[in-house]
Amino acid sequence: MSKPFLLLPAIDILEGEVRRPIQGKISDEQRFGSAEEVVKQFVSTGCKWIHIVDLDLAFGTGNNQELIASIIRGFPAVSFQLSGGIADESTFYEATKAGPKRINLASQALANRAWLANALSVSDHEISFALDVFEDRVVARGTKTDFGALSEVLHFLAGTKVRVVSVTDVERDGMLSGPNLDLLAEASNQLGFPVTNSGGIASLSDLEVLVSSEFCDGAILGKALYTQSFSLEDAMRVVS
Repeated sequence: MSKPFLLLPAIDILEGEVRRPIQGKISDEQRFGSAEEVVKQFVSTGCKWIHIVDLDLAFGTGNNQELIASIIRGFPAVSFQLSGGIADESTFYEATKAGPKRINLASQALANRAWLANALSVSDHEISFALDVFEDRVVARGTKTDFGALSEVLHFLAGTKVRVVSVTDVERDGMLSGPNLDLLAEASNQLGFPVTNSGGIASLSDLEVLVSSEFCDGAILGKALYTQSFSLEDAMRVVS
């Protein structure tokens, strides 16, 4: 493998329980137990990074701040990327208190572009940006707010200091229909650096394609792991 590739198994938390959204919506059928137990399972495989999402914060129904902070403290050898509803000064500050390695700002942060650009420029914390895309528009999965044409948002982001962007095709999220390679290539080309794929991965062959591509530097894995399409151990071997 010619470049580093970061594998991020995802843990989405709603009311303390691991849930899996489908196309940005919560299904009662997608329940996978306590967050602590799922973290333990992932850590037991030897993974070094975990993508942890506060769905309550993302959907405006509360938050899981205490639980997430406890999980992060309990696994000091793991680097956590904290995501979900982190979109302004207040939620960003709360995220920093949890102690993650990286904070993944939500698409909702585009509501205040001056703050977003400043946060990406001056923060002492490692920051990435979650780009939710629906039919060539940037549409936040949590609030469903439309923030404009993808090309225009990419132009804005290219003018900031962000260097890690995760890209989600909302129509493919949780659908196991494969990653949107054209979308990833477009985002990477406009930003000027490889991006992280979030959503759609259904098989190890999907992951192999991403690893070998020039426009992708990582993958967030969710439903494929929970439905046992393949194991985390097998995924780790693909990217090693």
